[in-house]
Amino acid sequence: MNKKPQISSFSPKRLLAALGLVVVFTSLAILLLVFNHKSTVVELTITTKQAAFTVPPPRPPETATLLLDKTLKAHAAQWKGAEALMASFTNSAARGQDTLALTADGVVGVNGDQPFRPVLKLRGQAHVAVQPHRADRVMIRLKQDGAQPSGWQSAVDASGALQLKLRDVLLPSHLASPANHTRQESAEFAVASVPPISITGGRQEAEFGLHVALPEVEPSTLLQEVDLASGIVLSTKRVPVALPQDHMILPLGNRLIVLTKQPEDENAVALFEANLNVRAPEFYRLSGFQEESFIVGGRIRFPAKEKATVEIERDFFLDVAGSEPLKLKSMRLKRGAVELVLWGKPSSLKLGPTVGLMTELLPSFFIWLYTHQLGALVFTTLGWVVTASLALLKLIGWLKS
Repeated sequence: MNKKPQISSFSPKRLLAALGLVVVFTSLAILLLVFNHKSTVVELTITTKQAAFTVPPPRPPETATLLLDKTLKAHAAQWKGAEALMASFTNSAARGQDTLALTADGVVGVNGDQPFRPVLKLRGQAHVAVQPHRADRVMIRLKQDGAQPSGWQSAVDASGALQLKLRDVLLPSHLASPANHTRQESAEFAVASVPPISITGGRQEAEFGLHVALPEVEPSTLLQEVDLASGIVLSTKRVPVALPQDHMILPLGNRLIVLTKQPEDENAVALFEANLNVRAPEFYRLSGFQEESFIVGGRIRFPAKEKATVEIERDFFLDVAGSEPLKLKSMRLKRGAVELVLWGKPSSLKLGPTVGLMTELLPSFFIWLYTHQLGALVFTTLGWVVTASLALLKLIGWLKS
């Protein structure tokens, strides 16, 4: 026969001390939930004067990671730090393609009579830094991490005539002329558009400059034809007219022509491929005791609603860390700055006016549980309190079986 539990004699002070211990242990558990942060999905929309990140190596069976957006067009492109150039020189005495070896100082530039599509592929892990210049120029720096001899490859896909400019490039004898036979001279050549020229690089750091072709923005005005008697809008259409004021009304018999100025579209162009995997994004620079933030503005959104949207002020410092890659949803050149959207689950997300004053923005375990599993949090807390109370009473001998 089972014996019934027997409660030993106790005083009110001992009972109060036991309850105090339960409260202390429960408070410690809650503090652990409050002060430990939980990784969750965030969306970062950041406008910055400069951005850098690491692109992981492509996964098999892929052979390269396409970096630039397929719709990107350029008026001119320039490469520095490449190792080889292959092109068909239309004014060459020798027919067919020529491959030129480049030194670290060699610069290759291409101009087109009409916008052309530049291609840039990464064959290994690379650190990529993007810096815009004015509204239509951007510089991309590549630093390969343990790259193979062909760590990156670039090409020009053009349908029109191209002008190839070489600076500090040692030319072969059949291409060199008495005016540019040394590598200190510059040379200009017309190149065939098919096949496109290709440039490869390896371990050394490279620079890739683009004069971007911005989309044409046409003025737009909303034209509405209104019947005076009924006030009914008979027709609505947009016309490519620049209205000098916000509204204009023109009487026309028994009708009114109402003109309304429409806001211009954003003059922005997509730079990088959508949904590119990136790691360790950087938005500030430390130089000795000086720190410089590149952020112009932005916001941090929590799609699962653990916290409210956080607005990022100009010149604030943002630090994003984590082992899992983030998705670069988009990167655009907009008004002389880079606007990018990142999506993922960082393990740490800190923001502040200085590097030393950055605070963690990820929600605590307590907030995450309260948002997503409130019922489980309540029952777990009650179960913890009851279990801890019984275990403590049994430990000190007040509850005997």
